[in-house]
Formats: sequence, C-alpha cells, structure tokens
Amino acid sequence: MDKEWFILVDNVKEGPYSIEELRVDRRVTPDTLVWKPGFKTWIPIRKVPELKSLFEDREDESEKEKPSKPSLPENDTLAISMEPPYFWIIIALIVVAYVLYEFFAVRP
Repeated sequence: MDKEWFILVDNVKEGPYSIEELRVDRRVTPDTLVWKPGFKTWIPIRKVPELKSLFEDREDESEKEKPSKPSLPENDTLAISMEPPYFWIIIALIVVAYVLYEFFAVRP
C-alpha cells in the first residue's frame, strides 16, 4: 500500500503512513486530523470516505469485548432468598406479630 497519509497527533505532524498502519495505530481516532497530497487542509478522519473502514474493525472488537447481560432463568421467576438477612427479618416479623397478638388480643 501507498504511504501517503499524514496525521496530526498532539500537534505533531507524523507520516507518511499507509491505511493499514493507521488502522493498527491506537492513537488514531475518528477525530484525528489527516492530510495527504492533494488536500487543501487537515481534516478529521471521519470526513474522509477512503478512511471510513479504519474503525469498523475496532467497533466489532469492542462489541465482542462487552460483557453480555445476565439472563433470567427460563421460567422467569424470582425466588426469595432464605439467606441472611431475609431469613432473620422474616423470623423477627413473625415473633413481633405473635407478641403483639398476645398483648392486644381481646379475651372473653
């Protein structure tokens, strides 16, 4: 491939690079300014039709790296855990209800 692309990174002009070299350079983003002979000014890579493919592979890789969402069980039921503290809260509520019943119960 032809090395015809120059980039501006941290206000430093670098190059020439081939498209493949730009593809693997992690400093290069869609907002990186590029220039090649025939261009009047430096422009962001995102506006250069020839360089659109630079970031397609990176997007595919980043989608693969994203963790998938945990899925619910097949029956979509949520069980109440009987592990602490829920178990003890339930026991405490039962005891409190019993004590209140015994204290306020109307007896003949």
